[in-house]
Amino acid sequence: MELRRISWLLSVFYSSSLFASVSPLPFFTAHDFTPVFEIKETREEFAKVSAFQFINQNNQPVTDEKLSGKISIVNFFFTQCNGICPTLMSNLRNLHEKVKNSRDVQMLSFSITPTHDTPEKLREFAKTRRIDLMRWDLITGDQQNVLEFAKKVFKADKATNDKSPDQFVHSDTVFLIDGSNHIRGIYRGQKPSSLQDLVKDIQRLRLELRGS
Repeated sequence: MELRRISWLLSVFYSSSLFASVSPLPFFTAHDFTPVFEIKETREEFAKVSAFQFINQNNQPVTDEKLSGKISIVNFFFTQCNGICPTLMSNLRNLHEKVKNSRDVQMLSFSITPTHDTPEKLREFAKTRRIDLMRWDLITGDQQNVLEFAKKVFKADKATNDKSPDQFVHSDTVFLIDGSNHIRGIYRGQKPSSLQDLVKDIQRLRLELRGS
C-alpha cells in the first residue's frame, strides 16, 4: 500500500469520533504496511526495525538497541537535498521543540547519501539549519548498508524498479516506532497537520505502554 495513502487513511481514521485519544495505535504488515488494529496472539508478521549499526553526527555508534524502551521518530534525508528536505527538516525541527524534553522520546534522521554526509557534514548541517541535537541523532554509515536498511525495513525508497541498487529517491515519510522496535505510525513530514497527529499518537503510545 502506498505510504502517502496510508498516512491519509490513518489521519481520517483517527479523526473519527469512534476513536478517543486513548485508542491503541495499529501495527503494520511487513509486506506493504497495511495497518492492523485487531492484534492476535503473535506480532511476528508486523513491520519491525531490524538490527543496524551506524554512527551519528558525533561519530558515536548508534544501533537498534537505542530504540529499546523508547518512543522513536524516524525519517530519511540528505544534507544536499534541495527538494523536499528543507520543508521536511524544518517541520521536524518544530516537532522536536515539542518533544525534546521528554526523556522517553528520541528522533533519528538517517542520511541516504552517507558517503557525502560525514559526521562533520552532519554537524555543519545541524548548525546551518538551527537544529537542536538534544535527543536527535543525524545518522550516517556505510552507503550500501544504509540504503538496504532504508529500503528493506521502511520501504523508504520511491519507484526503485528502474534504478540501480545505489540509487535512491526518498519520500517525506516519518515513522513512529515503539519500545519494541515495531512501526506504529506513518506520517507526511511536509504536512504540519500530519506531524500534529504524530504528537497525539505519542501520547496514545504512552498510554498503551502503561497499560501493558
